[in-house]
Amino acid sequence: MIERLLRRTAGEVRVRVTGASLPRFLNACTQGGVRLRRMERVSWDRMDATLSLGDFRKLRSCMGRTGCRVHILERRGVPFVLAHLLPRTALLAGLAAFCVMAYLVGTRVWEIRTDISPSLSESAVMGRLASLGVDIGTPLRSIDTPSIRRQMMVWDPDITFFALNLRGNSLTVTAHAGAAAPEVADEARPMRIVASHGGVVQQVRALRGEALVRAGDAVETGDVLIDSLVPPTRENGLPHTVRAEGTVEAYTVRRARSVRPLRKAKKSYYRKTCRLMSINIGKMTKKLYFGTGIAGGTCDKMIEAKTWRLSESVCLPVTVFVQTYRYYDAEPETVTAAQERTEMVRRALGAVIRETDGGRVLSLRSALEEKDGAAVLDLTVHAVEQIGSPAEGDASEGSGP
Repeated sequence: MIERLLRRTAGEVRVRVTGASLPRFLNACTQGGVRLRRMERVSWDRMDATLSLGDFRKLRSCMGRTGCRVHILERRGVPFVLAHLLPRTALLAGLAAFCVMAYLVGTRVWEIRTDISPSLSESAVMGRLASLGVDIGTPLRSIDTPSIRRQMMVWDPDITFFALNLRGNSLTVTAHAGAAAPEVADEARPMRIVASHGGVVQQVRALRGEALVRAGDAVETGDVLIDSLVPPTRENGLPHTVRAEGTVEAYTVRRARSVRPLRKAKKSYYRKTCRLMSINIGKMTKKLYFGTGIAGGTCDKMIEAKTWRLSESVCLPVTVFVQTYRYYDAEPETVTAAQERTEMVRRALGAVIRETDGGRVLSLRSALEEKDGAAVLDLTVHAVEQIGSPAEGDASEGSGP
């Protein structure tokens, strides 16, 4: 199979030999070193055979006085294809460009993906890799993965795992940092639990320290809920200070205000559109302009990036960036407060929920009014939340709600 493919690449000719002296023709070919393959006797004076391009050139000297004639039936192989393409310069140039492109695509890096921990600076990591010779257009054979891994981990001790994964002409950079060591609490320093927001205590869980409030007590912001001073627990015992720990859930009331203007500017788009296109081939950039051109005015800007890919792991070194500018006129529009109510309640309630940090909303009440051309929403939310917050201090600074 491979030998036959090589013969086809070098070129071969299928011929038909006619004449009454076919045996003399075969003897002449044997003496001249011409090798005939796939011979087929069609009739007593006709025979078909296949021979290589070099043997075909020696065939004339071997025929002598055999009286046979040779007719070419078929030409196959690369030499005949190139001879057919030589007059077609544009087609031949396109074929050469395709071969160069295929070579570049298969032997260089044209896409870099990153999987870098948020605690690491992605720009710093990629800049360091560029200084080590890993960038767009880098030959695949020149990337020494073990050496680069060692240099990157020496460069930044915070990197605990680093890898370069090559798949096709796509390179994935993976850099992970170890988790920060948890802060060790100083057990010798007294800490109290104070109220971060006023409310009515629902439940107290004092893990360490002395609880100064119980269910039903009303507290204000800054009141001590769990003190660090622990009274003596036995006869002749002494009071001592600890690092207070625990949670205090309370009924709270939170208020939020949302204001939205009732006169707005509505966008009215028209057909004036401009597109700016940038074609990146490797590291070269070519800019083209389409449409009416970039002119002054109010517009929306949209950017799209398109990369030509052959498969999931093979991409062409061509990226097209298209910036689209859509121009519009700002027309005034008036809305009512009722139309804005739902959106205002949603935003105000979202802000309150973020403040409660996981608390449960029991009920809410809203009041909406129009004032000075704007919709004003006052939202009152009743919730149950954890209001205990650690603070430094001991009993000497005062305690109790």
